[in-house]
Amino acid sequence: MKSPQEVKQDIPFLRNYSYWESTAVGPTLKPVIDAMTDYYENRPFNFEGGACKPALETIASVQKAIESVAKFINASPEEVSLFPKNTTEAINMVIQGLPLKEGDEIIGSNIDHMAAYMPVLRLMKERGIKFELIKADEQGGVDLPEYKKRLTKKTKLIILCHSGNIYGNILDAKAICTLARENGAYSMLDAAQTIARMPIDVKDIGCDFLNTCARKHLCGPQGTAILYVRKGLSEQLEPIIIGGQHHADIVGDYEYKLFPGIKRFNAGILNTSGVIGLGAAVDYWQEIGMDAVRRHCVEMQERLFKGLEEIGSVVYSPRKSEIQVGIISFRINGLHPDALIKPLEEKYRIVIRSGAPGSPVFKELGVDKINRMAAHYYTTKDDVEQLLKAMKEIRDQYGRK
Repeated sequence: MKSPQEVKQDIPFLRNYSYWESTAVGPTLKPVIDAMTDYYENRPFNFEGGACKPALETIASVQKAIESVAKFINASPEEVSLFPKNTTEAINMVIQGLPLKEGDEIIGSNIDHMAAYMPVLRLMKERGIKFELIKADEQGGVDLPEYKKRLTKKTKLIILCHSGNIYGNILDAKAICTLARENGAYSMLDAAQTIARMPIDVKDIGCDFLNTCARKHLCGPQGTAILYVRKGLSEQLEPIIIGGQHHADIVGDYEYKLFPGIKRFNAGILNTSGVIGLGAAVDYWQEIGMDAVRRHCVEMQERLFKGLEEIGSVVYSPRKSEIQVGIISFRINGLHPDALIKPLEEKYRIVIRSGAPGSPVFKELGVDKINRMAAHYYTTKDDVEQLLKAMKEIRDQYGRK
């Protein structure tokens, strides 16, 4: 198993920067870059787009990527689609694809990303569905009783954000998915902020759908994502994009017939190079193991919480390690979030986030912006100490006295 320092050496961008913003986009692994370069240089064919040896090698590489992703989340390859280009698209494939009608109900919360929130608002207008919105507590918590209160016989879908992009709370997904199943509702898990930070087992969690992307904590390529659909449920989703011979066939002159199972979502051309890169990223983290990643992130985040307290900060993320995925949102007392960014980069070569993350719960904080950071397995103890030292020096120089 590689050490954090060895993983850091496998990420070219980290030769020049200390990087803390994989919650938005992670630095790309060299094995991912190599896998994609090999594709472009030696076998640049569409998936299922030829019969020569390089084309067949491409087909095999894509199939291997699907199998790797399936193993990573304990699914079967027949339950995994890598056609979505991002988590937003994968979420829409579920929310818009389900046969929801007027009067049907969806339950969600304000820690959900706008990628899940907005499609529901659209269905409220277009189909007359009802949206039950749960408000998180002051530390971003959303508990099982809140879902039970809103569950009715008309509930068709419960949307779960495994961990929000502000507080970093880990939701009790298994309990909520069990609640949904017992009451005849579907469950959809947004794992964009938990994939490659902790073990994810879709069979144990019991979710019907899962969506996540490659570009964040997997340190994979942009433009690739994962949609998991529990076996037997693919036919419940109507594809939101159609066209091409890989997911349907023309019947006569005026009809088409979708292929069975997960292939019904394979419209158009696959981002073949990206999927091969995604497979390389998953294989890389699989070798290290999610238990090791989780342990390391917990260790790093504990030091960060303590350091922010010593500097003097308002920390919005809960400190309890057992419910914290490692996303830390904060504001240093007397220092606007934007004031950290330029000196951190120019003087210390450190990158963190300043902004307003895309989650409705952000408005509850009552501020215009926050700083946000997340340690990963490639984060070393030296990185943590250098960041804390740099932020203290910037506060002393630029902060309001």
